[in-house]
Amino acid sequence: SDIDDCAEKPCKNDATCIDLVASYRCICLPGFTGKDCETNIDDCYSDPCVNDGNCTDLVLDYTCTCPSGYTGKNCETDIDDCAEKPCKNDASCTDLVASYRCICLPGFTGKDCETNIDDCNSDPCVNDGNCTDLVLDYTCTCPAGYTGKNCETDIDDCAEKPCKNDATCIDLVASYRCICLPGFTGKDCETNIDDCNSDPCVNDGNCTDLVLDYTCTCPAGYTGKNCETDIDDCAEKPCKNDATCIDLVASYRCICLPGFSGKDCEMSVNRLTEIQIRGVVAIHIDLQRHDINQCTAHGDFFSGTNRCQPETTKCIPIPGRGFSVGAYKCQCKKGYYFPNITANVSYFDGLEMERVYFSDLQKNKNSSFSEEFQCLPCKRGCDQCVDDSPCLVEYDFRLMRGIPLGIQSFCMTIVLIIGIVIIRIRKKKAIKVSMWIMLEIILFGALLMYTSVVVQYFEPTTLTCILVPWFREVGFAIVFGALILKIYRFLAEFQTRRARRVHIRDKDLLKYLLGLVIIVLGYMCAWTAANFQHEHDGSSLTEMGMIAEGTQFVVCKSHWWDYIIEVAEFLFLCCGIYLCYCIRSAPSLFAETRYISWAIYNETVISAILHVARHFLLTILHPDYMFLMYFLRCHLTVSVTLVLVFGPKLWYTHRPPKTDFRGRAFSDVDEITKLRMGLTLNGEVTDMNIAEMDPEEIKGELKRLYTQLQIFKTKSMRKDNPHISKRRGGRKPTHRRFSLQPFAHHHKHSRHRDHEHEYEMSRTPEESTNSAEGITIIVEDTTNGEHDEAQSTSHQAQCLQKESSPGPTVTFKPGTKRC
Repeated sequence: SDIDDCAEKPCKNDATCIDLVASYRCICLPGFTGKDCETNIDDCYSDPCVNDGNCTDLVLDYTCTCPSGYTGKNCETDIDDCAEKPCKNDASCTDLVASYRCICLPGFTGKDCETNIDDCNSDPCVNDGNCTDLVLDYTCTCPAGYTGKNCETDIDDCAEKPCKNDATCIDLVASYRCICLPGFTGKDCETNIDDCNSDPCVNDGNCTDLVLDYTCTCPAGYTGKNCETDIDDCAEKPCKNDATCIDLVASYRCICLPGFSGKDCEMSVNRLTEIQIRGVVAIHIDLQRHDINQCTAHGDFFSGTNRCQPETTKCIPIPGRGFSVGAYKCQCKKGYYFPNITANVSYFDGLEMERVYFSDLQKNKNSSFSEEFQCLPCKRGCDQCVDDSPCLVEYDFRLMRGIPLGIQSFCMTIVLIIGIVIIRIRKKKAIKVSMWIMLEIILFGALLMYTSVVVQYFEPTTLTCILVPWFREVGFAIVFGALILKIYRFLAEFQTRRARRVHIRDKDLLKYLLGLVIIVLGYMCAWTAANFQHEHDGSSLTEMGMIAEGTQFVVCKSHWWDYIIEVAEFLFLCCGIYLCYCIRSAPSLFAETRYISWAIYNETVISAILHVARHFLLTILHPDYMFLMYFLRCHLTVSVTLVLVFGPKLWYTHRPPKTDFRGRAFSDVDEITKLRMGLTLNGEVTDMNIAEMDPEEIKGELKRLYTQLQIFKTKSMRKDNPHISKRRGGRKPTHRRFSLQPFAHHHKHSRHRDHEHEYEMSRTPEESTNSAEGITIIVEDTTNGEHDEAQSTSHQAQCLQKESSPGPTVTFKPGTKRC
């Protein structure tokens, strides 16, 4: 029989087994494969999951694990992240993969447009305005006195014309200030200044105030503007019968001749005997209609009984109060104000003062009466005031002016000390080559310029306005005149087309400086005379400035003369800059020209800036700040100049430079250094036409040049030479002294001969100057040694200039040595 191969159920996964001959066949359920249906068909083989989904195989199926943002059988569906409307404030939502993007309306920000952009971040509100943020906008809550979107507009407090009586209104921040016309006062110039305050009417005249004027109602018997004139009642000759008239106040008296009587001496004595008394006349006087004048100093029983404090107030009678005390008012004097600035009246009432006075007497107490009814003094500069508001700027003499004054005094002391030091070290090389007298003059000029700032410490007056330019301009002429002349001398000596050195003597330099100072002094004298003439003609040298707060201050007035001074300073400094430019590449001893050039450049820039700023800020900048500007200008120019000019000299005096030549031939200035400068600056000397020069001049120049070369060669040879002894005189056994005096004597007298013996040069100039055989020059350290060396070596200059057509032939007389 056929063996049932399906008996052992070889087919897996519920497959159906079909028995065959010696075999079997499995009919697999869907999803399985293989001989025994043991293999689950991989449904993920076709990669059905999209968008990076992760596929998991099942039986006849699969499942996709989708990444964030996708869904569906095959992860084919993008999840709509905008479905839940995450965007706030009406923003538009754009769906992304596993995310979303909000497109915000203007004014919002954030992932979900949930944040209102703070429009106040940029601090748009100026002048201390308070910013409130809105949506795509902001609003500014402005402080008092400002308006506008950003509080940028100062409210014009003068728009409603608060100032009365044609006063000028000045707008301030949240306020205004009225500049009153003469005759008015008060915040709004609403008060007519009481011109009767000074009690101008004498002889009990009654004063009536007008605008910037007054009128006096004179009592009987007086006349004039101030009732100062007693009317002459005898002018009309009222006395009869040759009687003598005596003028009285509002009356007269007649001195009758014998036999006459009566007021006017109009009756004879015989008529008086006929007069009889026939009755009595009664006169009723209502005293309540008679005013008591307690203000007058003389005249009746109640004179001078007022209670006004004479130090600060004055008594003014009030008519119409009848026969009673207190019929007056105590008005504040000029320069004082009523202490109760909120009161309706600005005076002390006499009735109240009398009541308080008698009340204190009844209580027997020490009364503060004199303090209670006193007016308070106005601030400095206020003739009339209603409160203690300042009229003039108050100077800060302790901090803003006191500290700079102390620094200025210290600097002036340092200048004096430097002057003493310069005198003590005047023989040092660094000082001697710079002409110590000129250095002392520069210090004197700096002292004058420092003094100009000291004078500006005080409040401007006619005297200070005259003194400041004097100290400034004379000091400027001395300091920078001396510096520019030093640059000029250096330029003249080393920028010449001749081999001969042009030398400007020290006394010539002092003469030039003296001439410059005399010119400045002459101009300043003319300027002073013109200003005094303006003062005599009624034009003040000062004027009033006003700062932003409205307070005034005194400044020195600028005239066209002052502008000329400033322009002249600038042009003079420009000339100095030109000279510095010409000498810019020339070396100098101790780099003196470089430091002087820096000082001139610095003065030009700083002074130009201050002169320009001064004319814009003079009448609007607080005078303390203007004083600081002048103080800083002084130290940025004068102090810096002194440091640049004297600092290197004092340093080199303390630490001399390493290069040092023991011998110096003709002057105190190092000739070798100047020779190098001359050759550097005058490269065109070899291009000169010798035919244009005088023969004697050529010989003198060649002598000087040859002598300098010999000195330089000898010094170079001796320097650091181990074969020459360091003792004075070098190698004693081998050196030879010589004298060319016979040559000099012969050469001196041979100029008058008719012909000369000419000698051909046996060697070139280079061979002559390089030969040291037979020539020994003794270099001494003392001054006498230097002079002997220069004198002896000067006779060694024996060279012959061969004849060249068409120029002249230069010859030397025969001597002890040919070169």
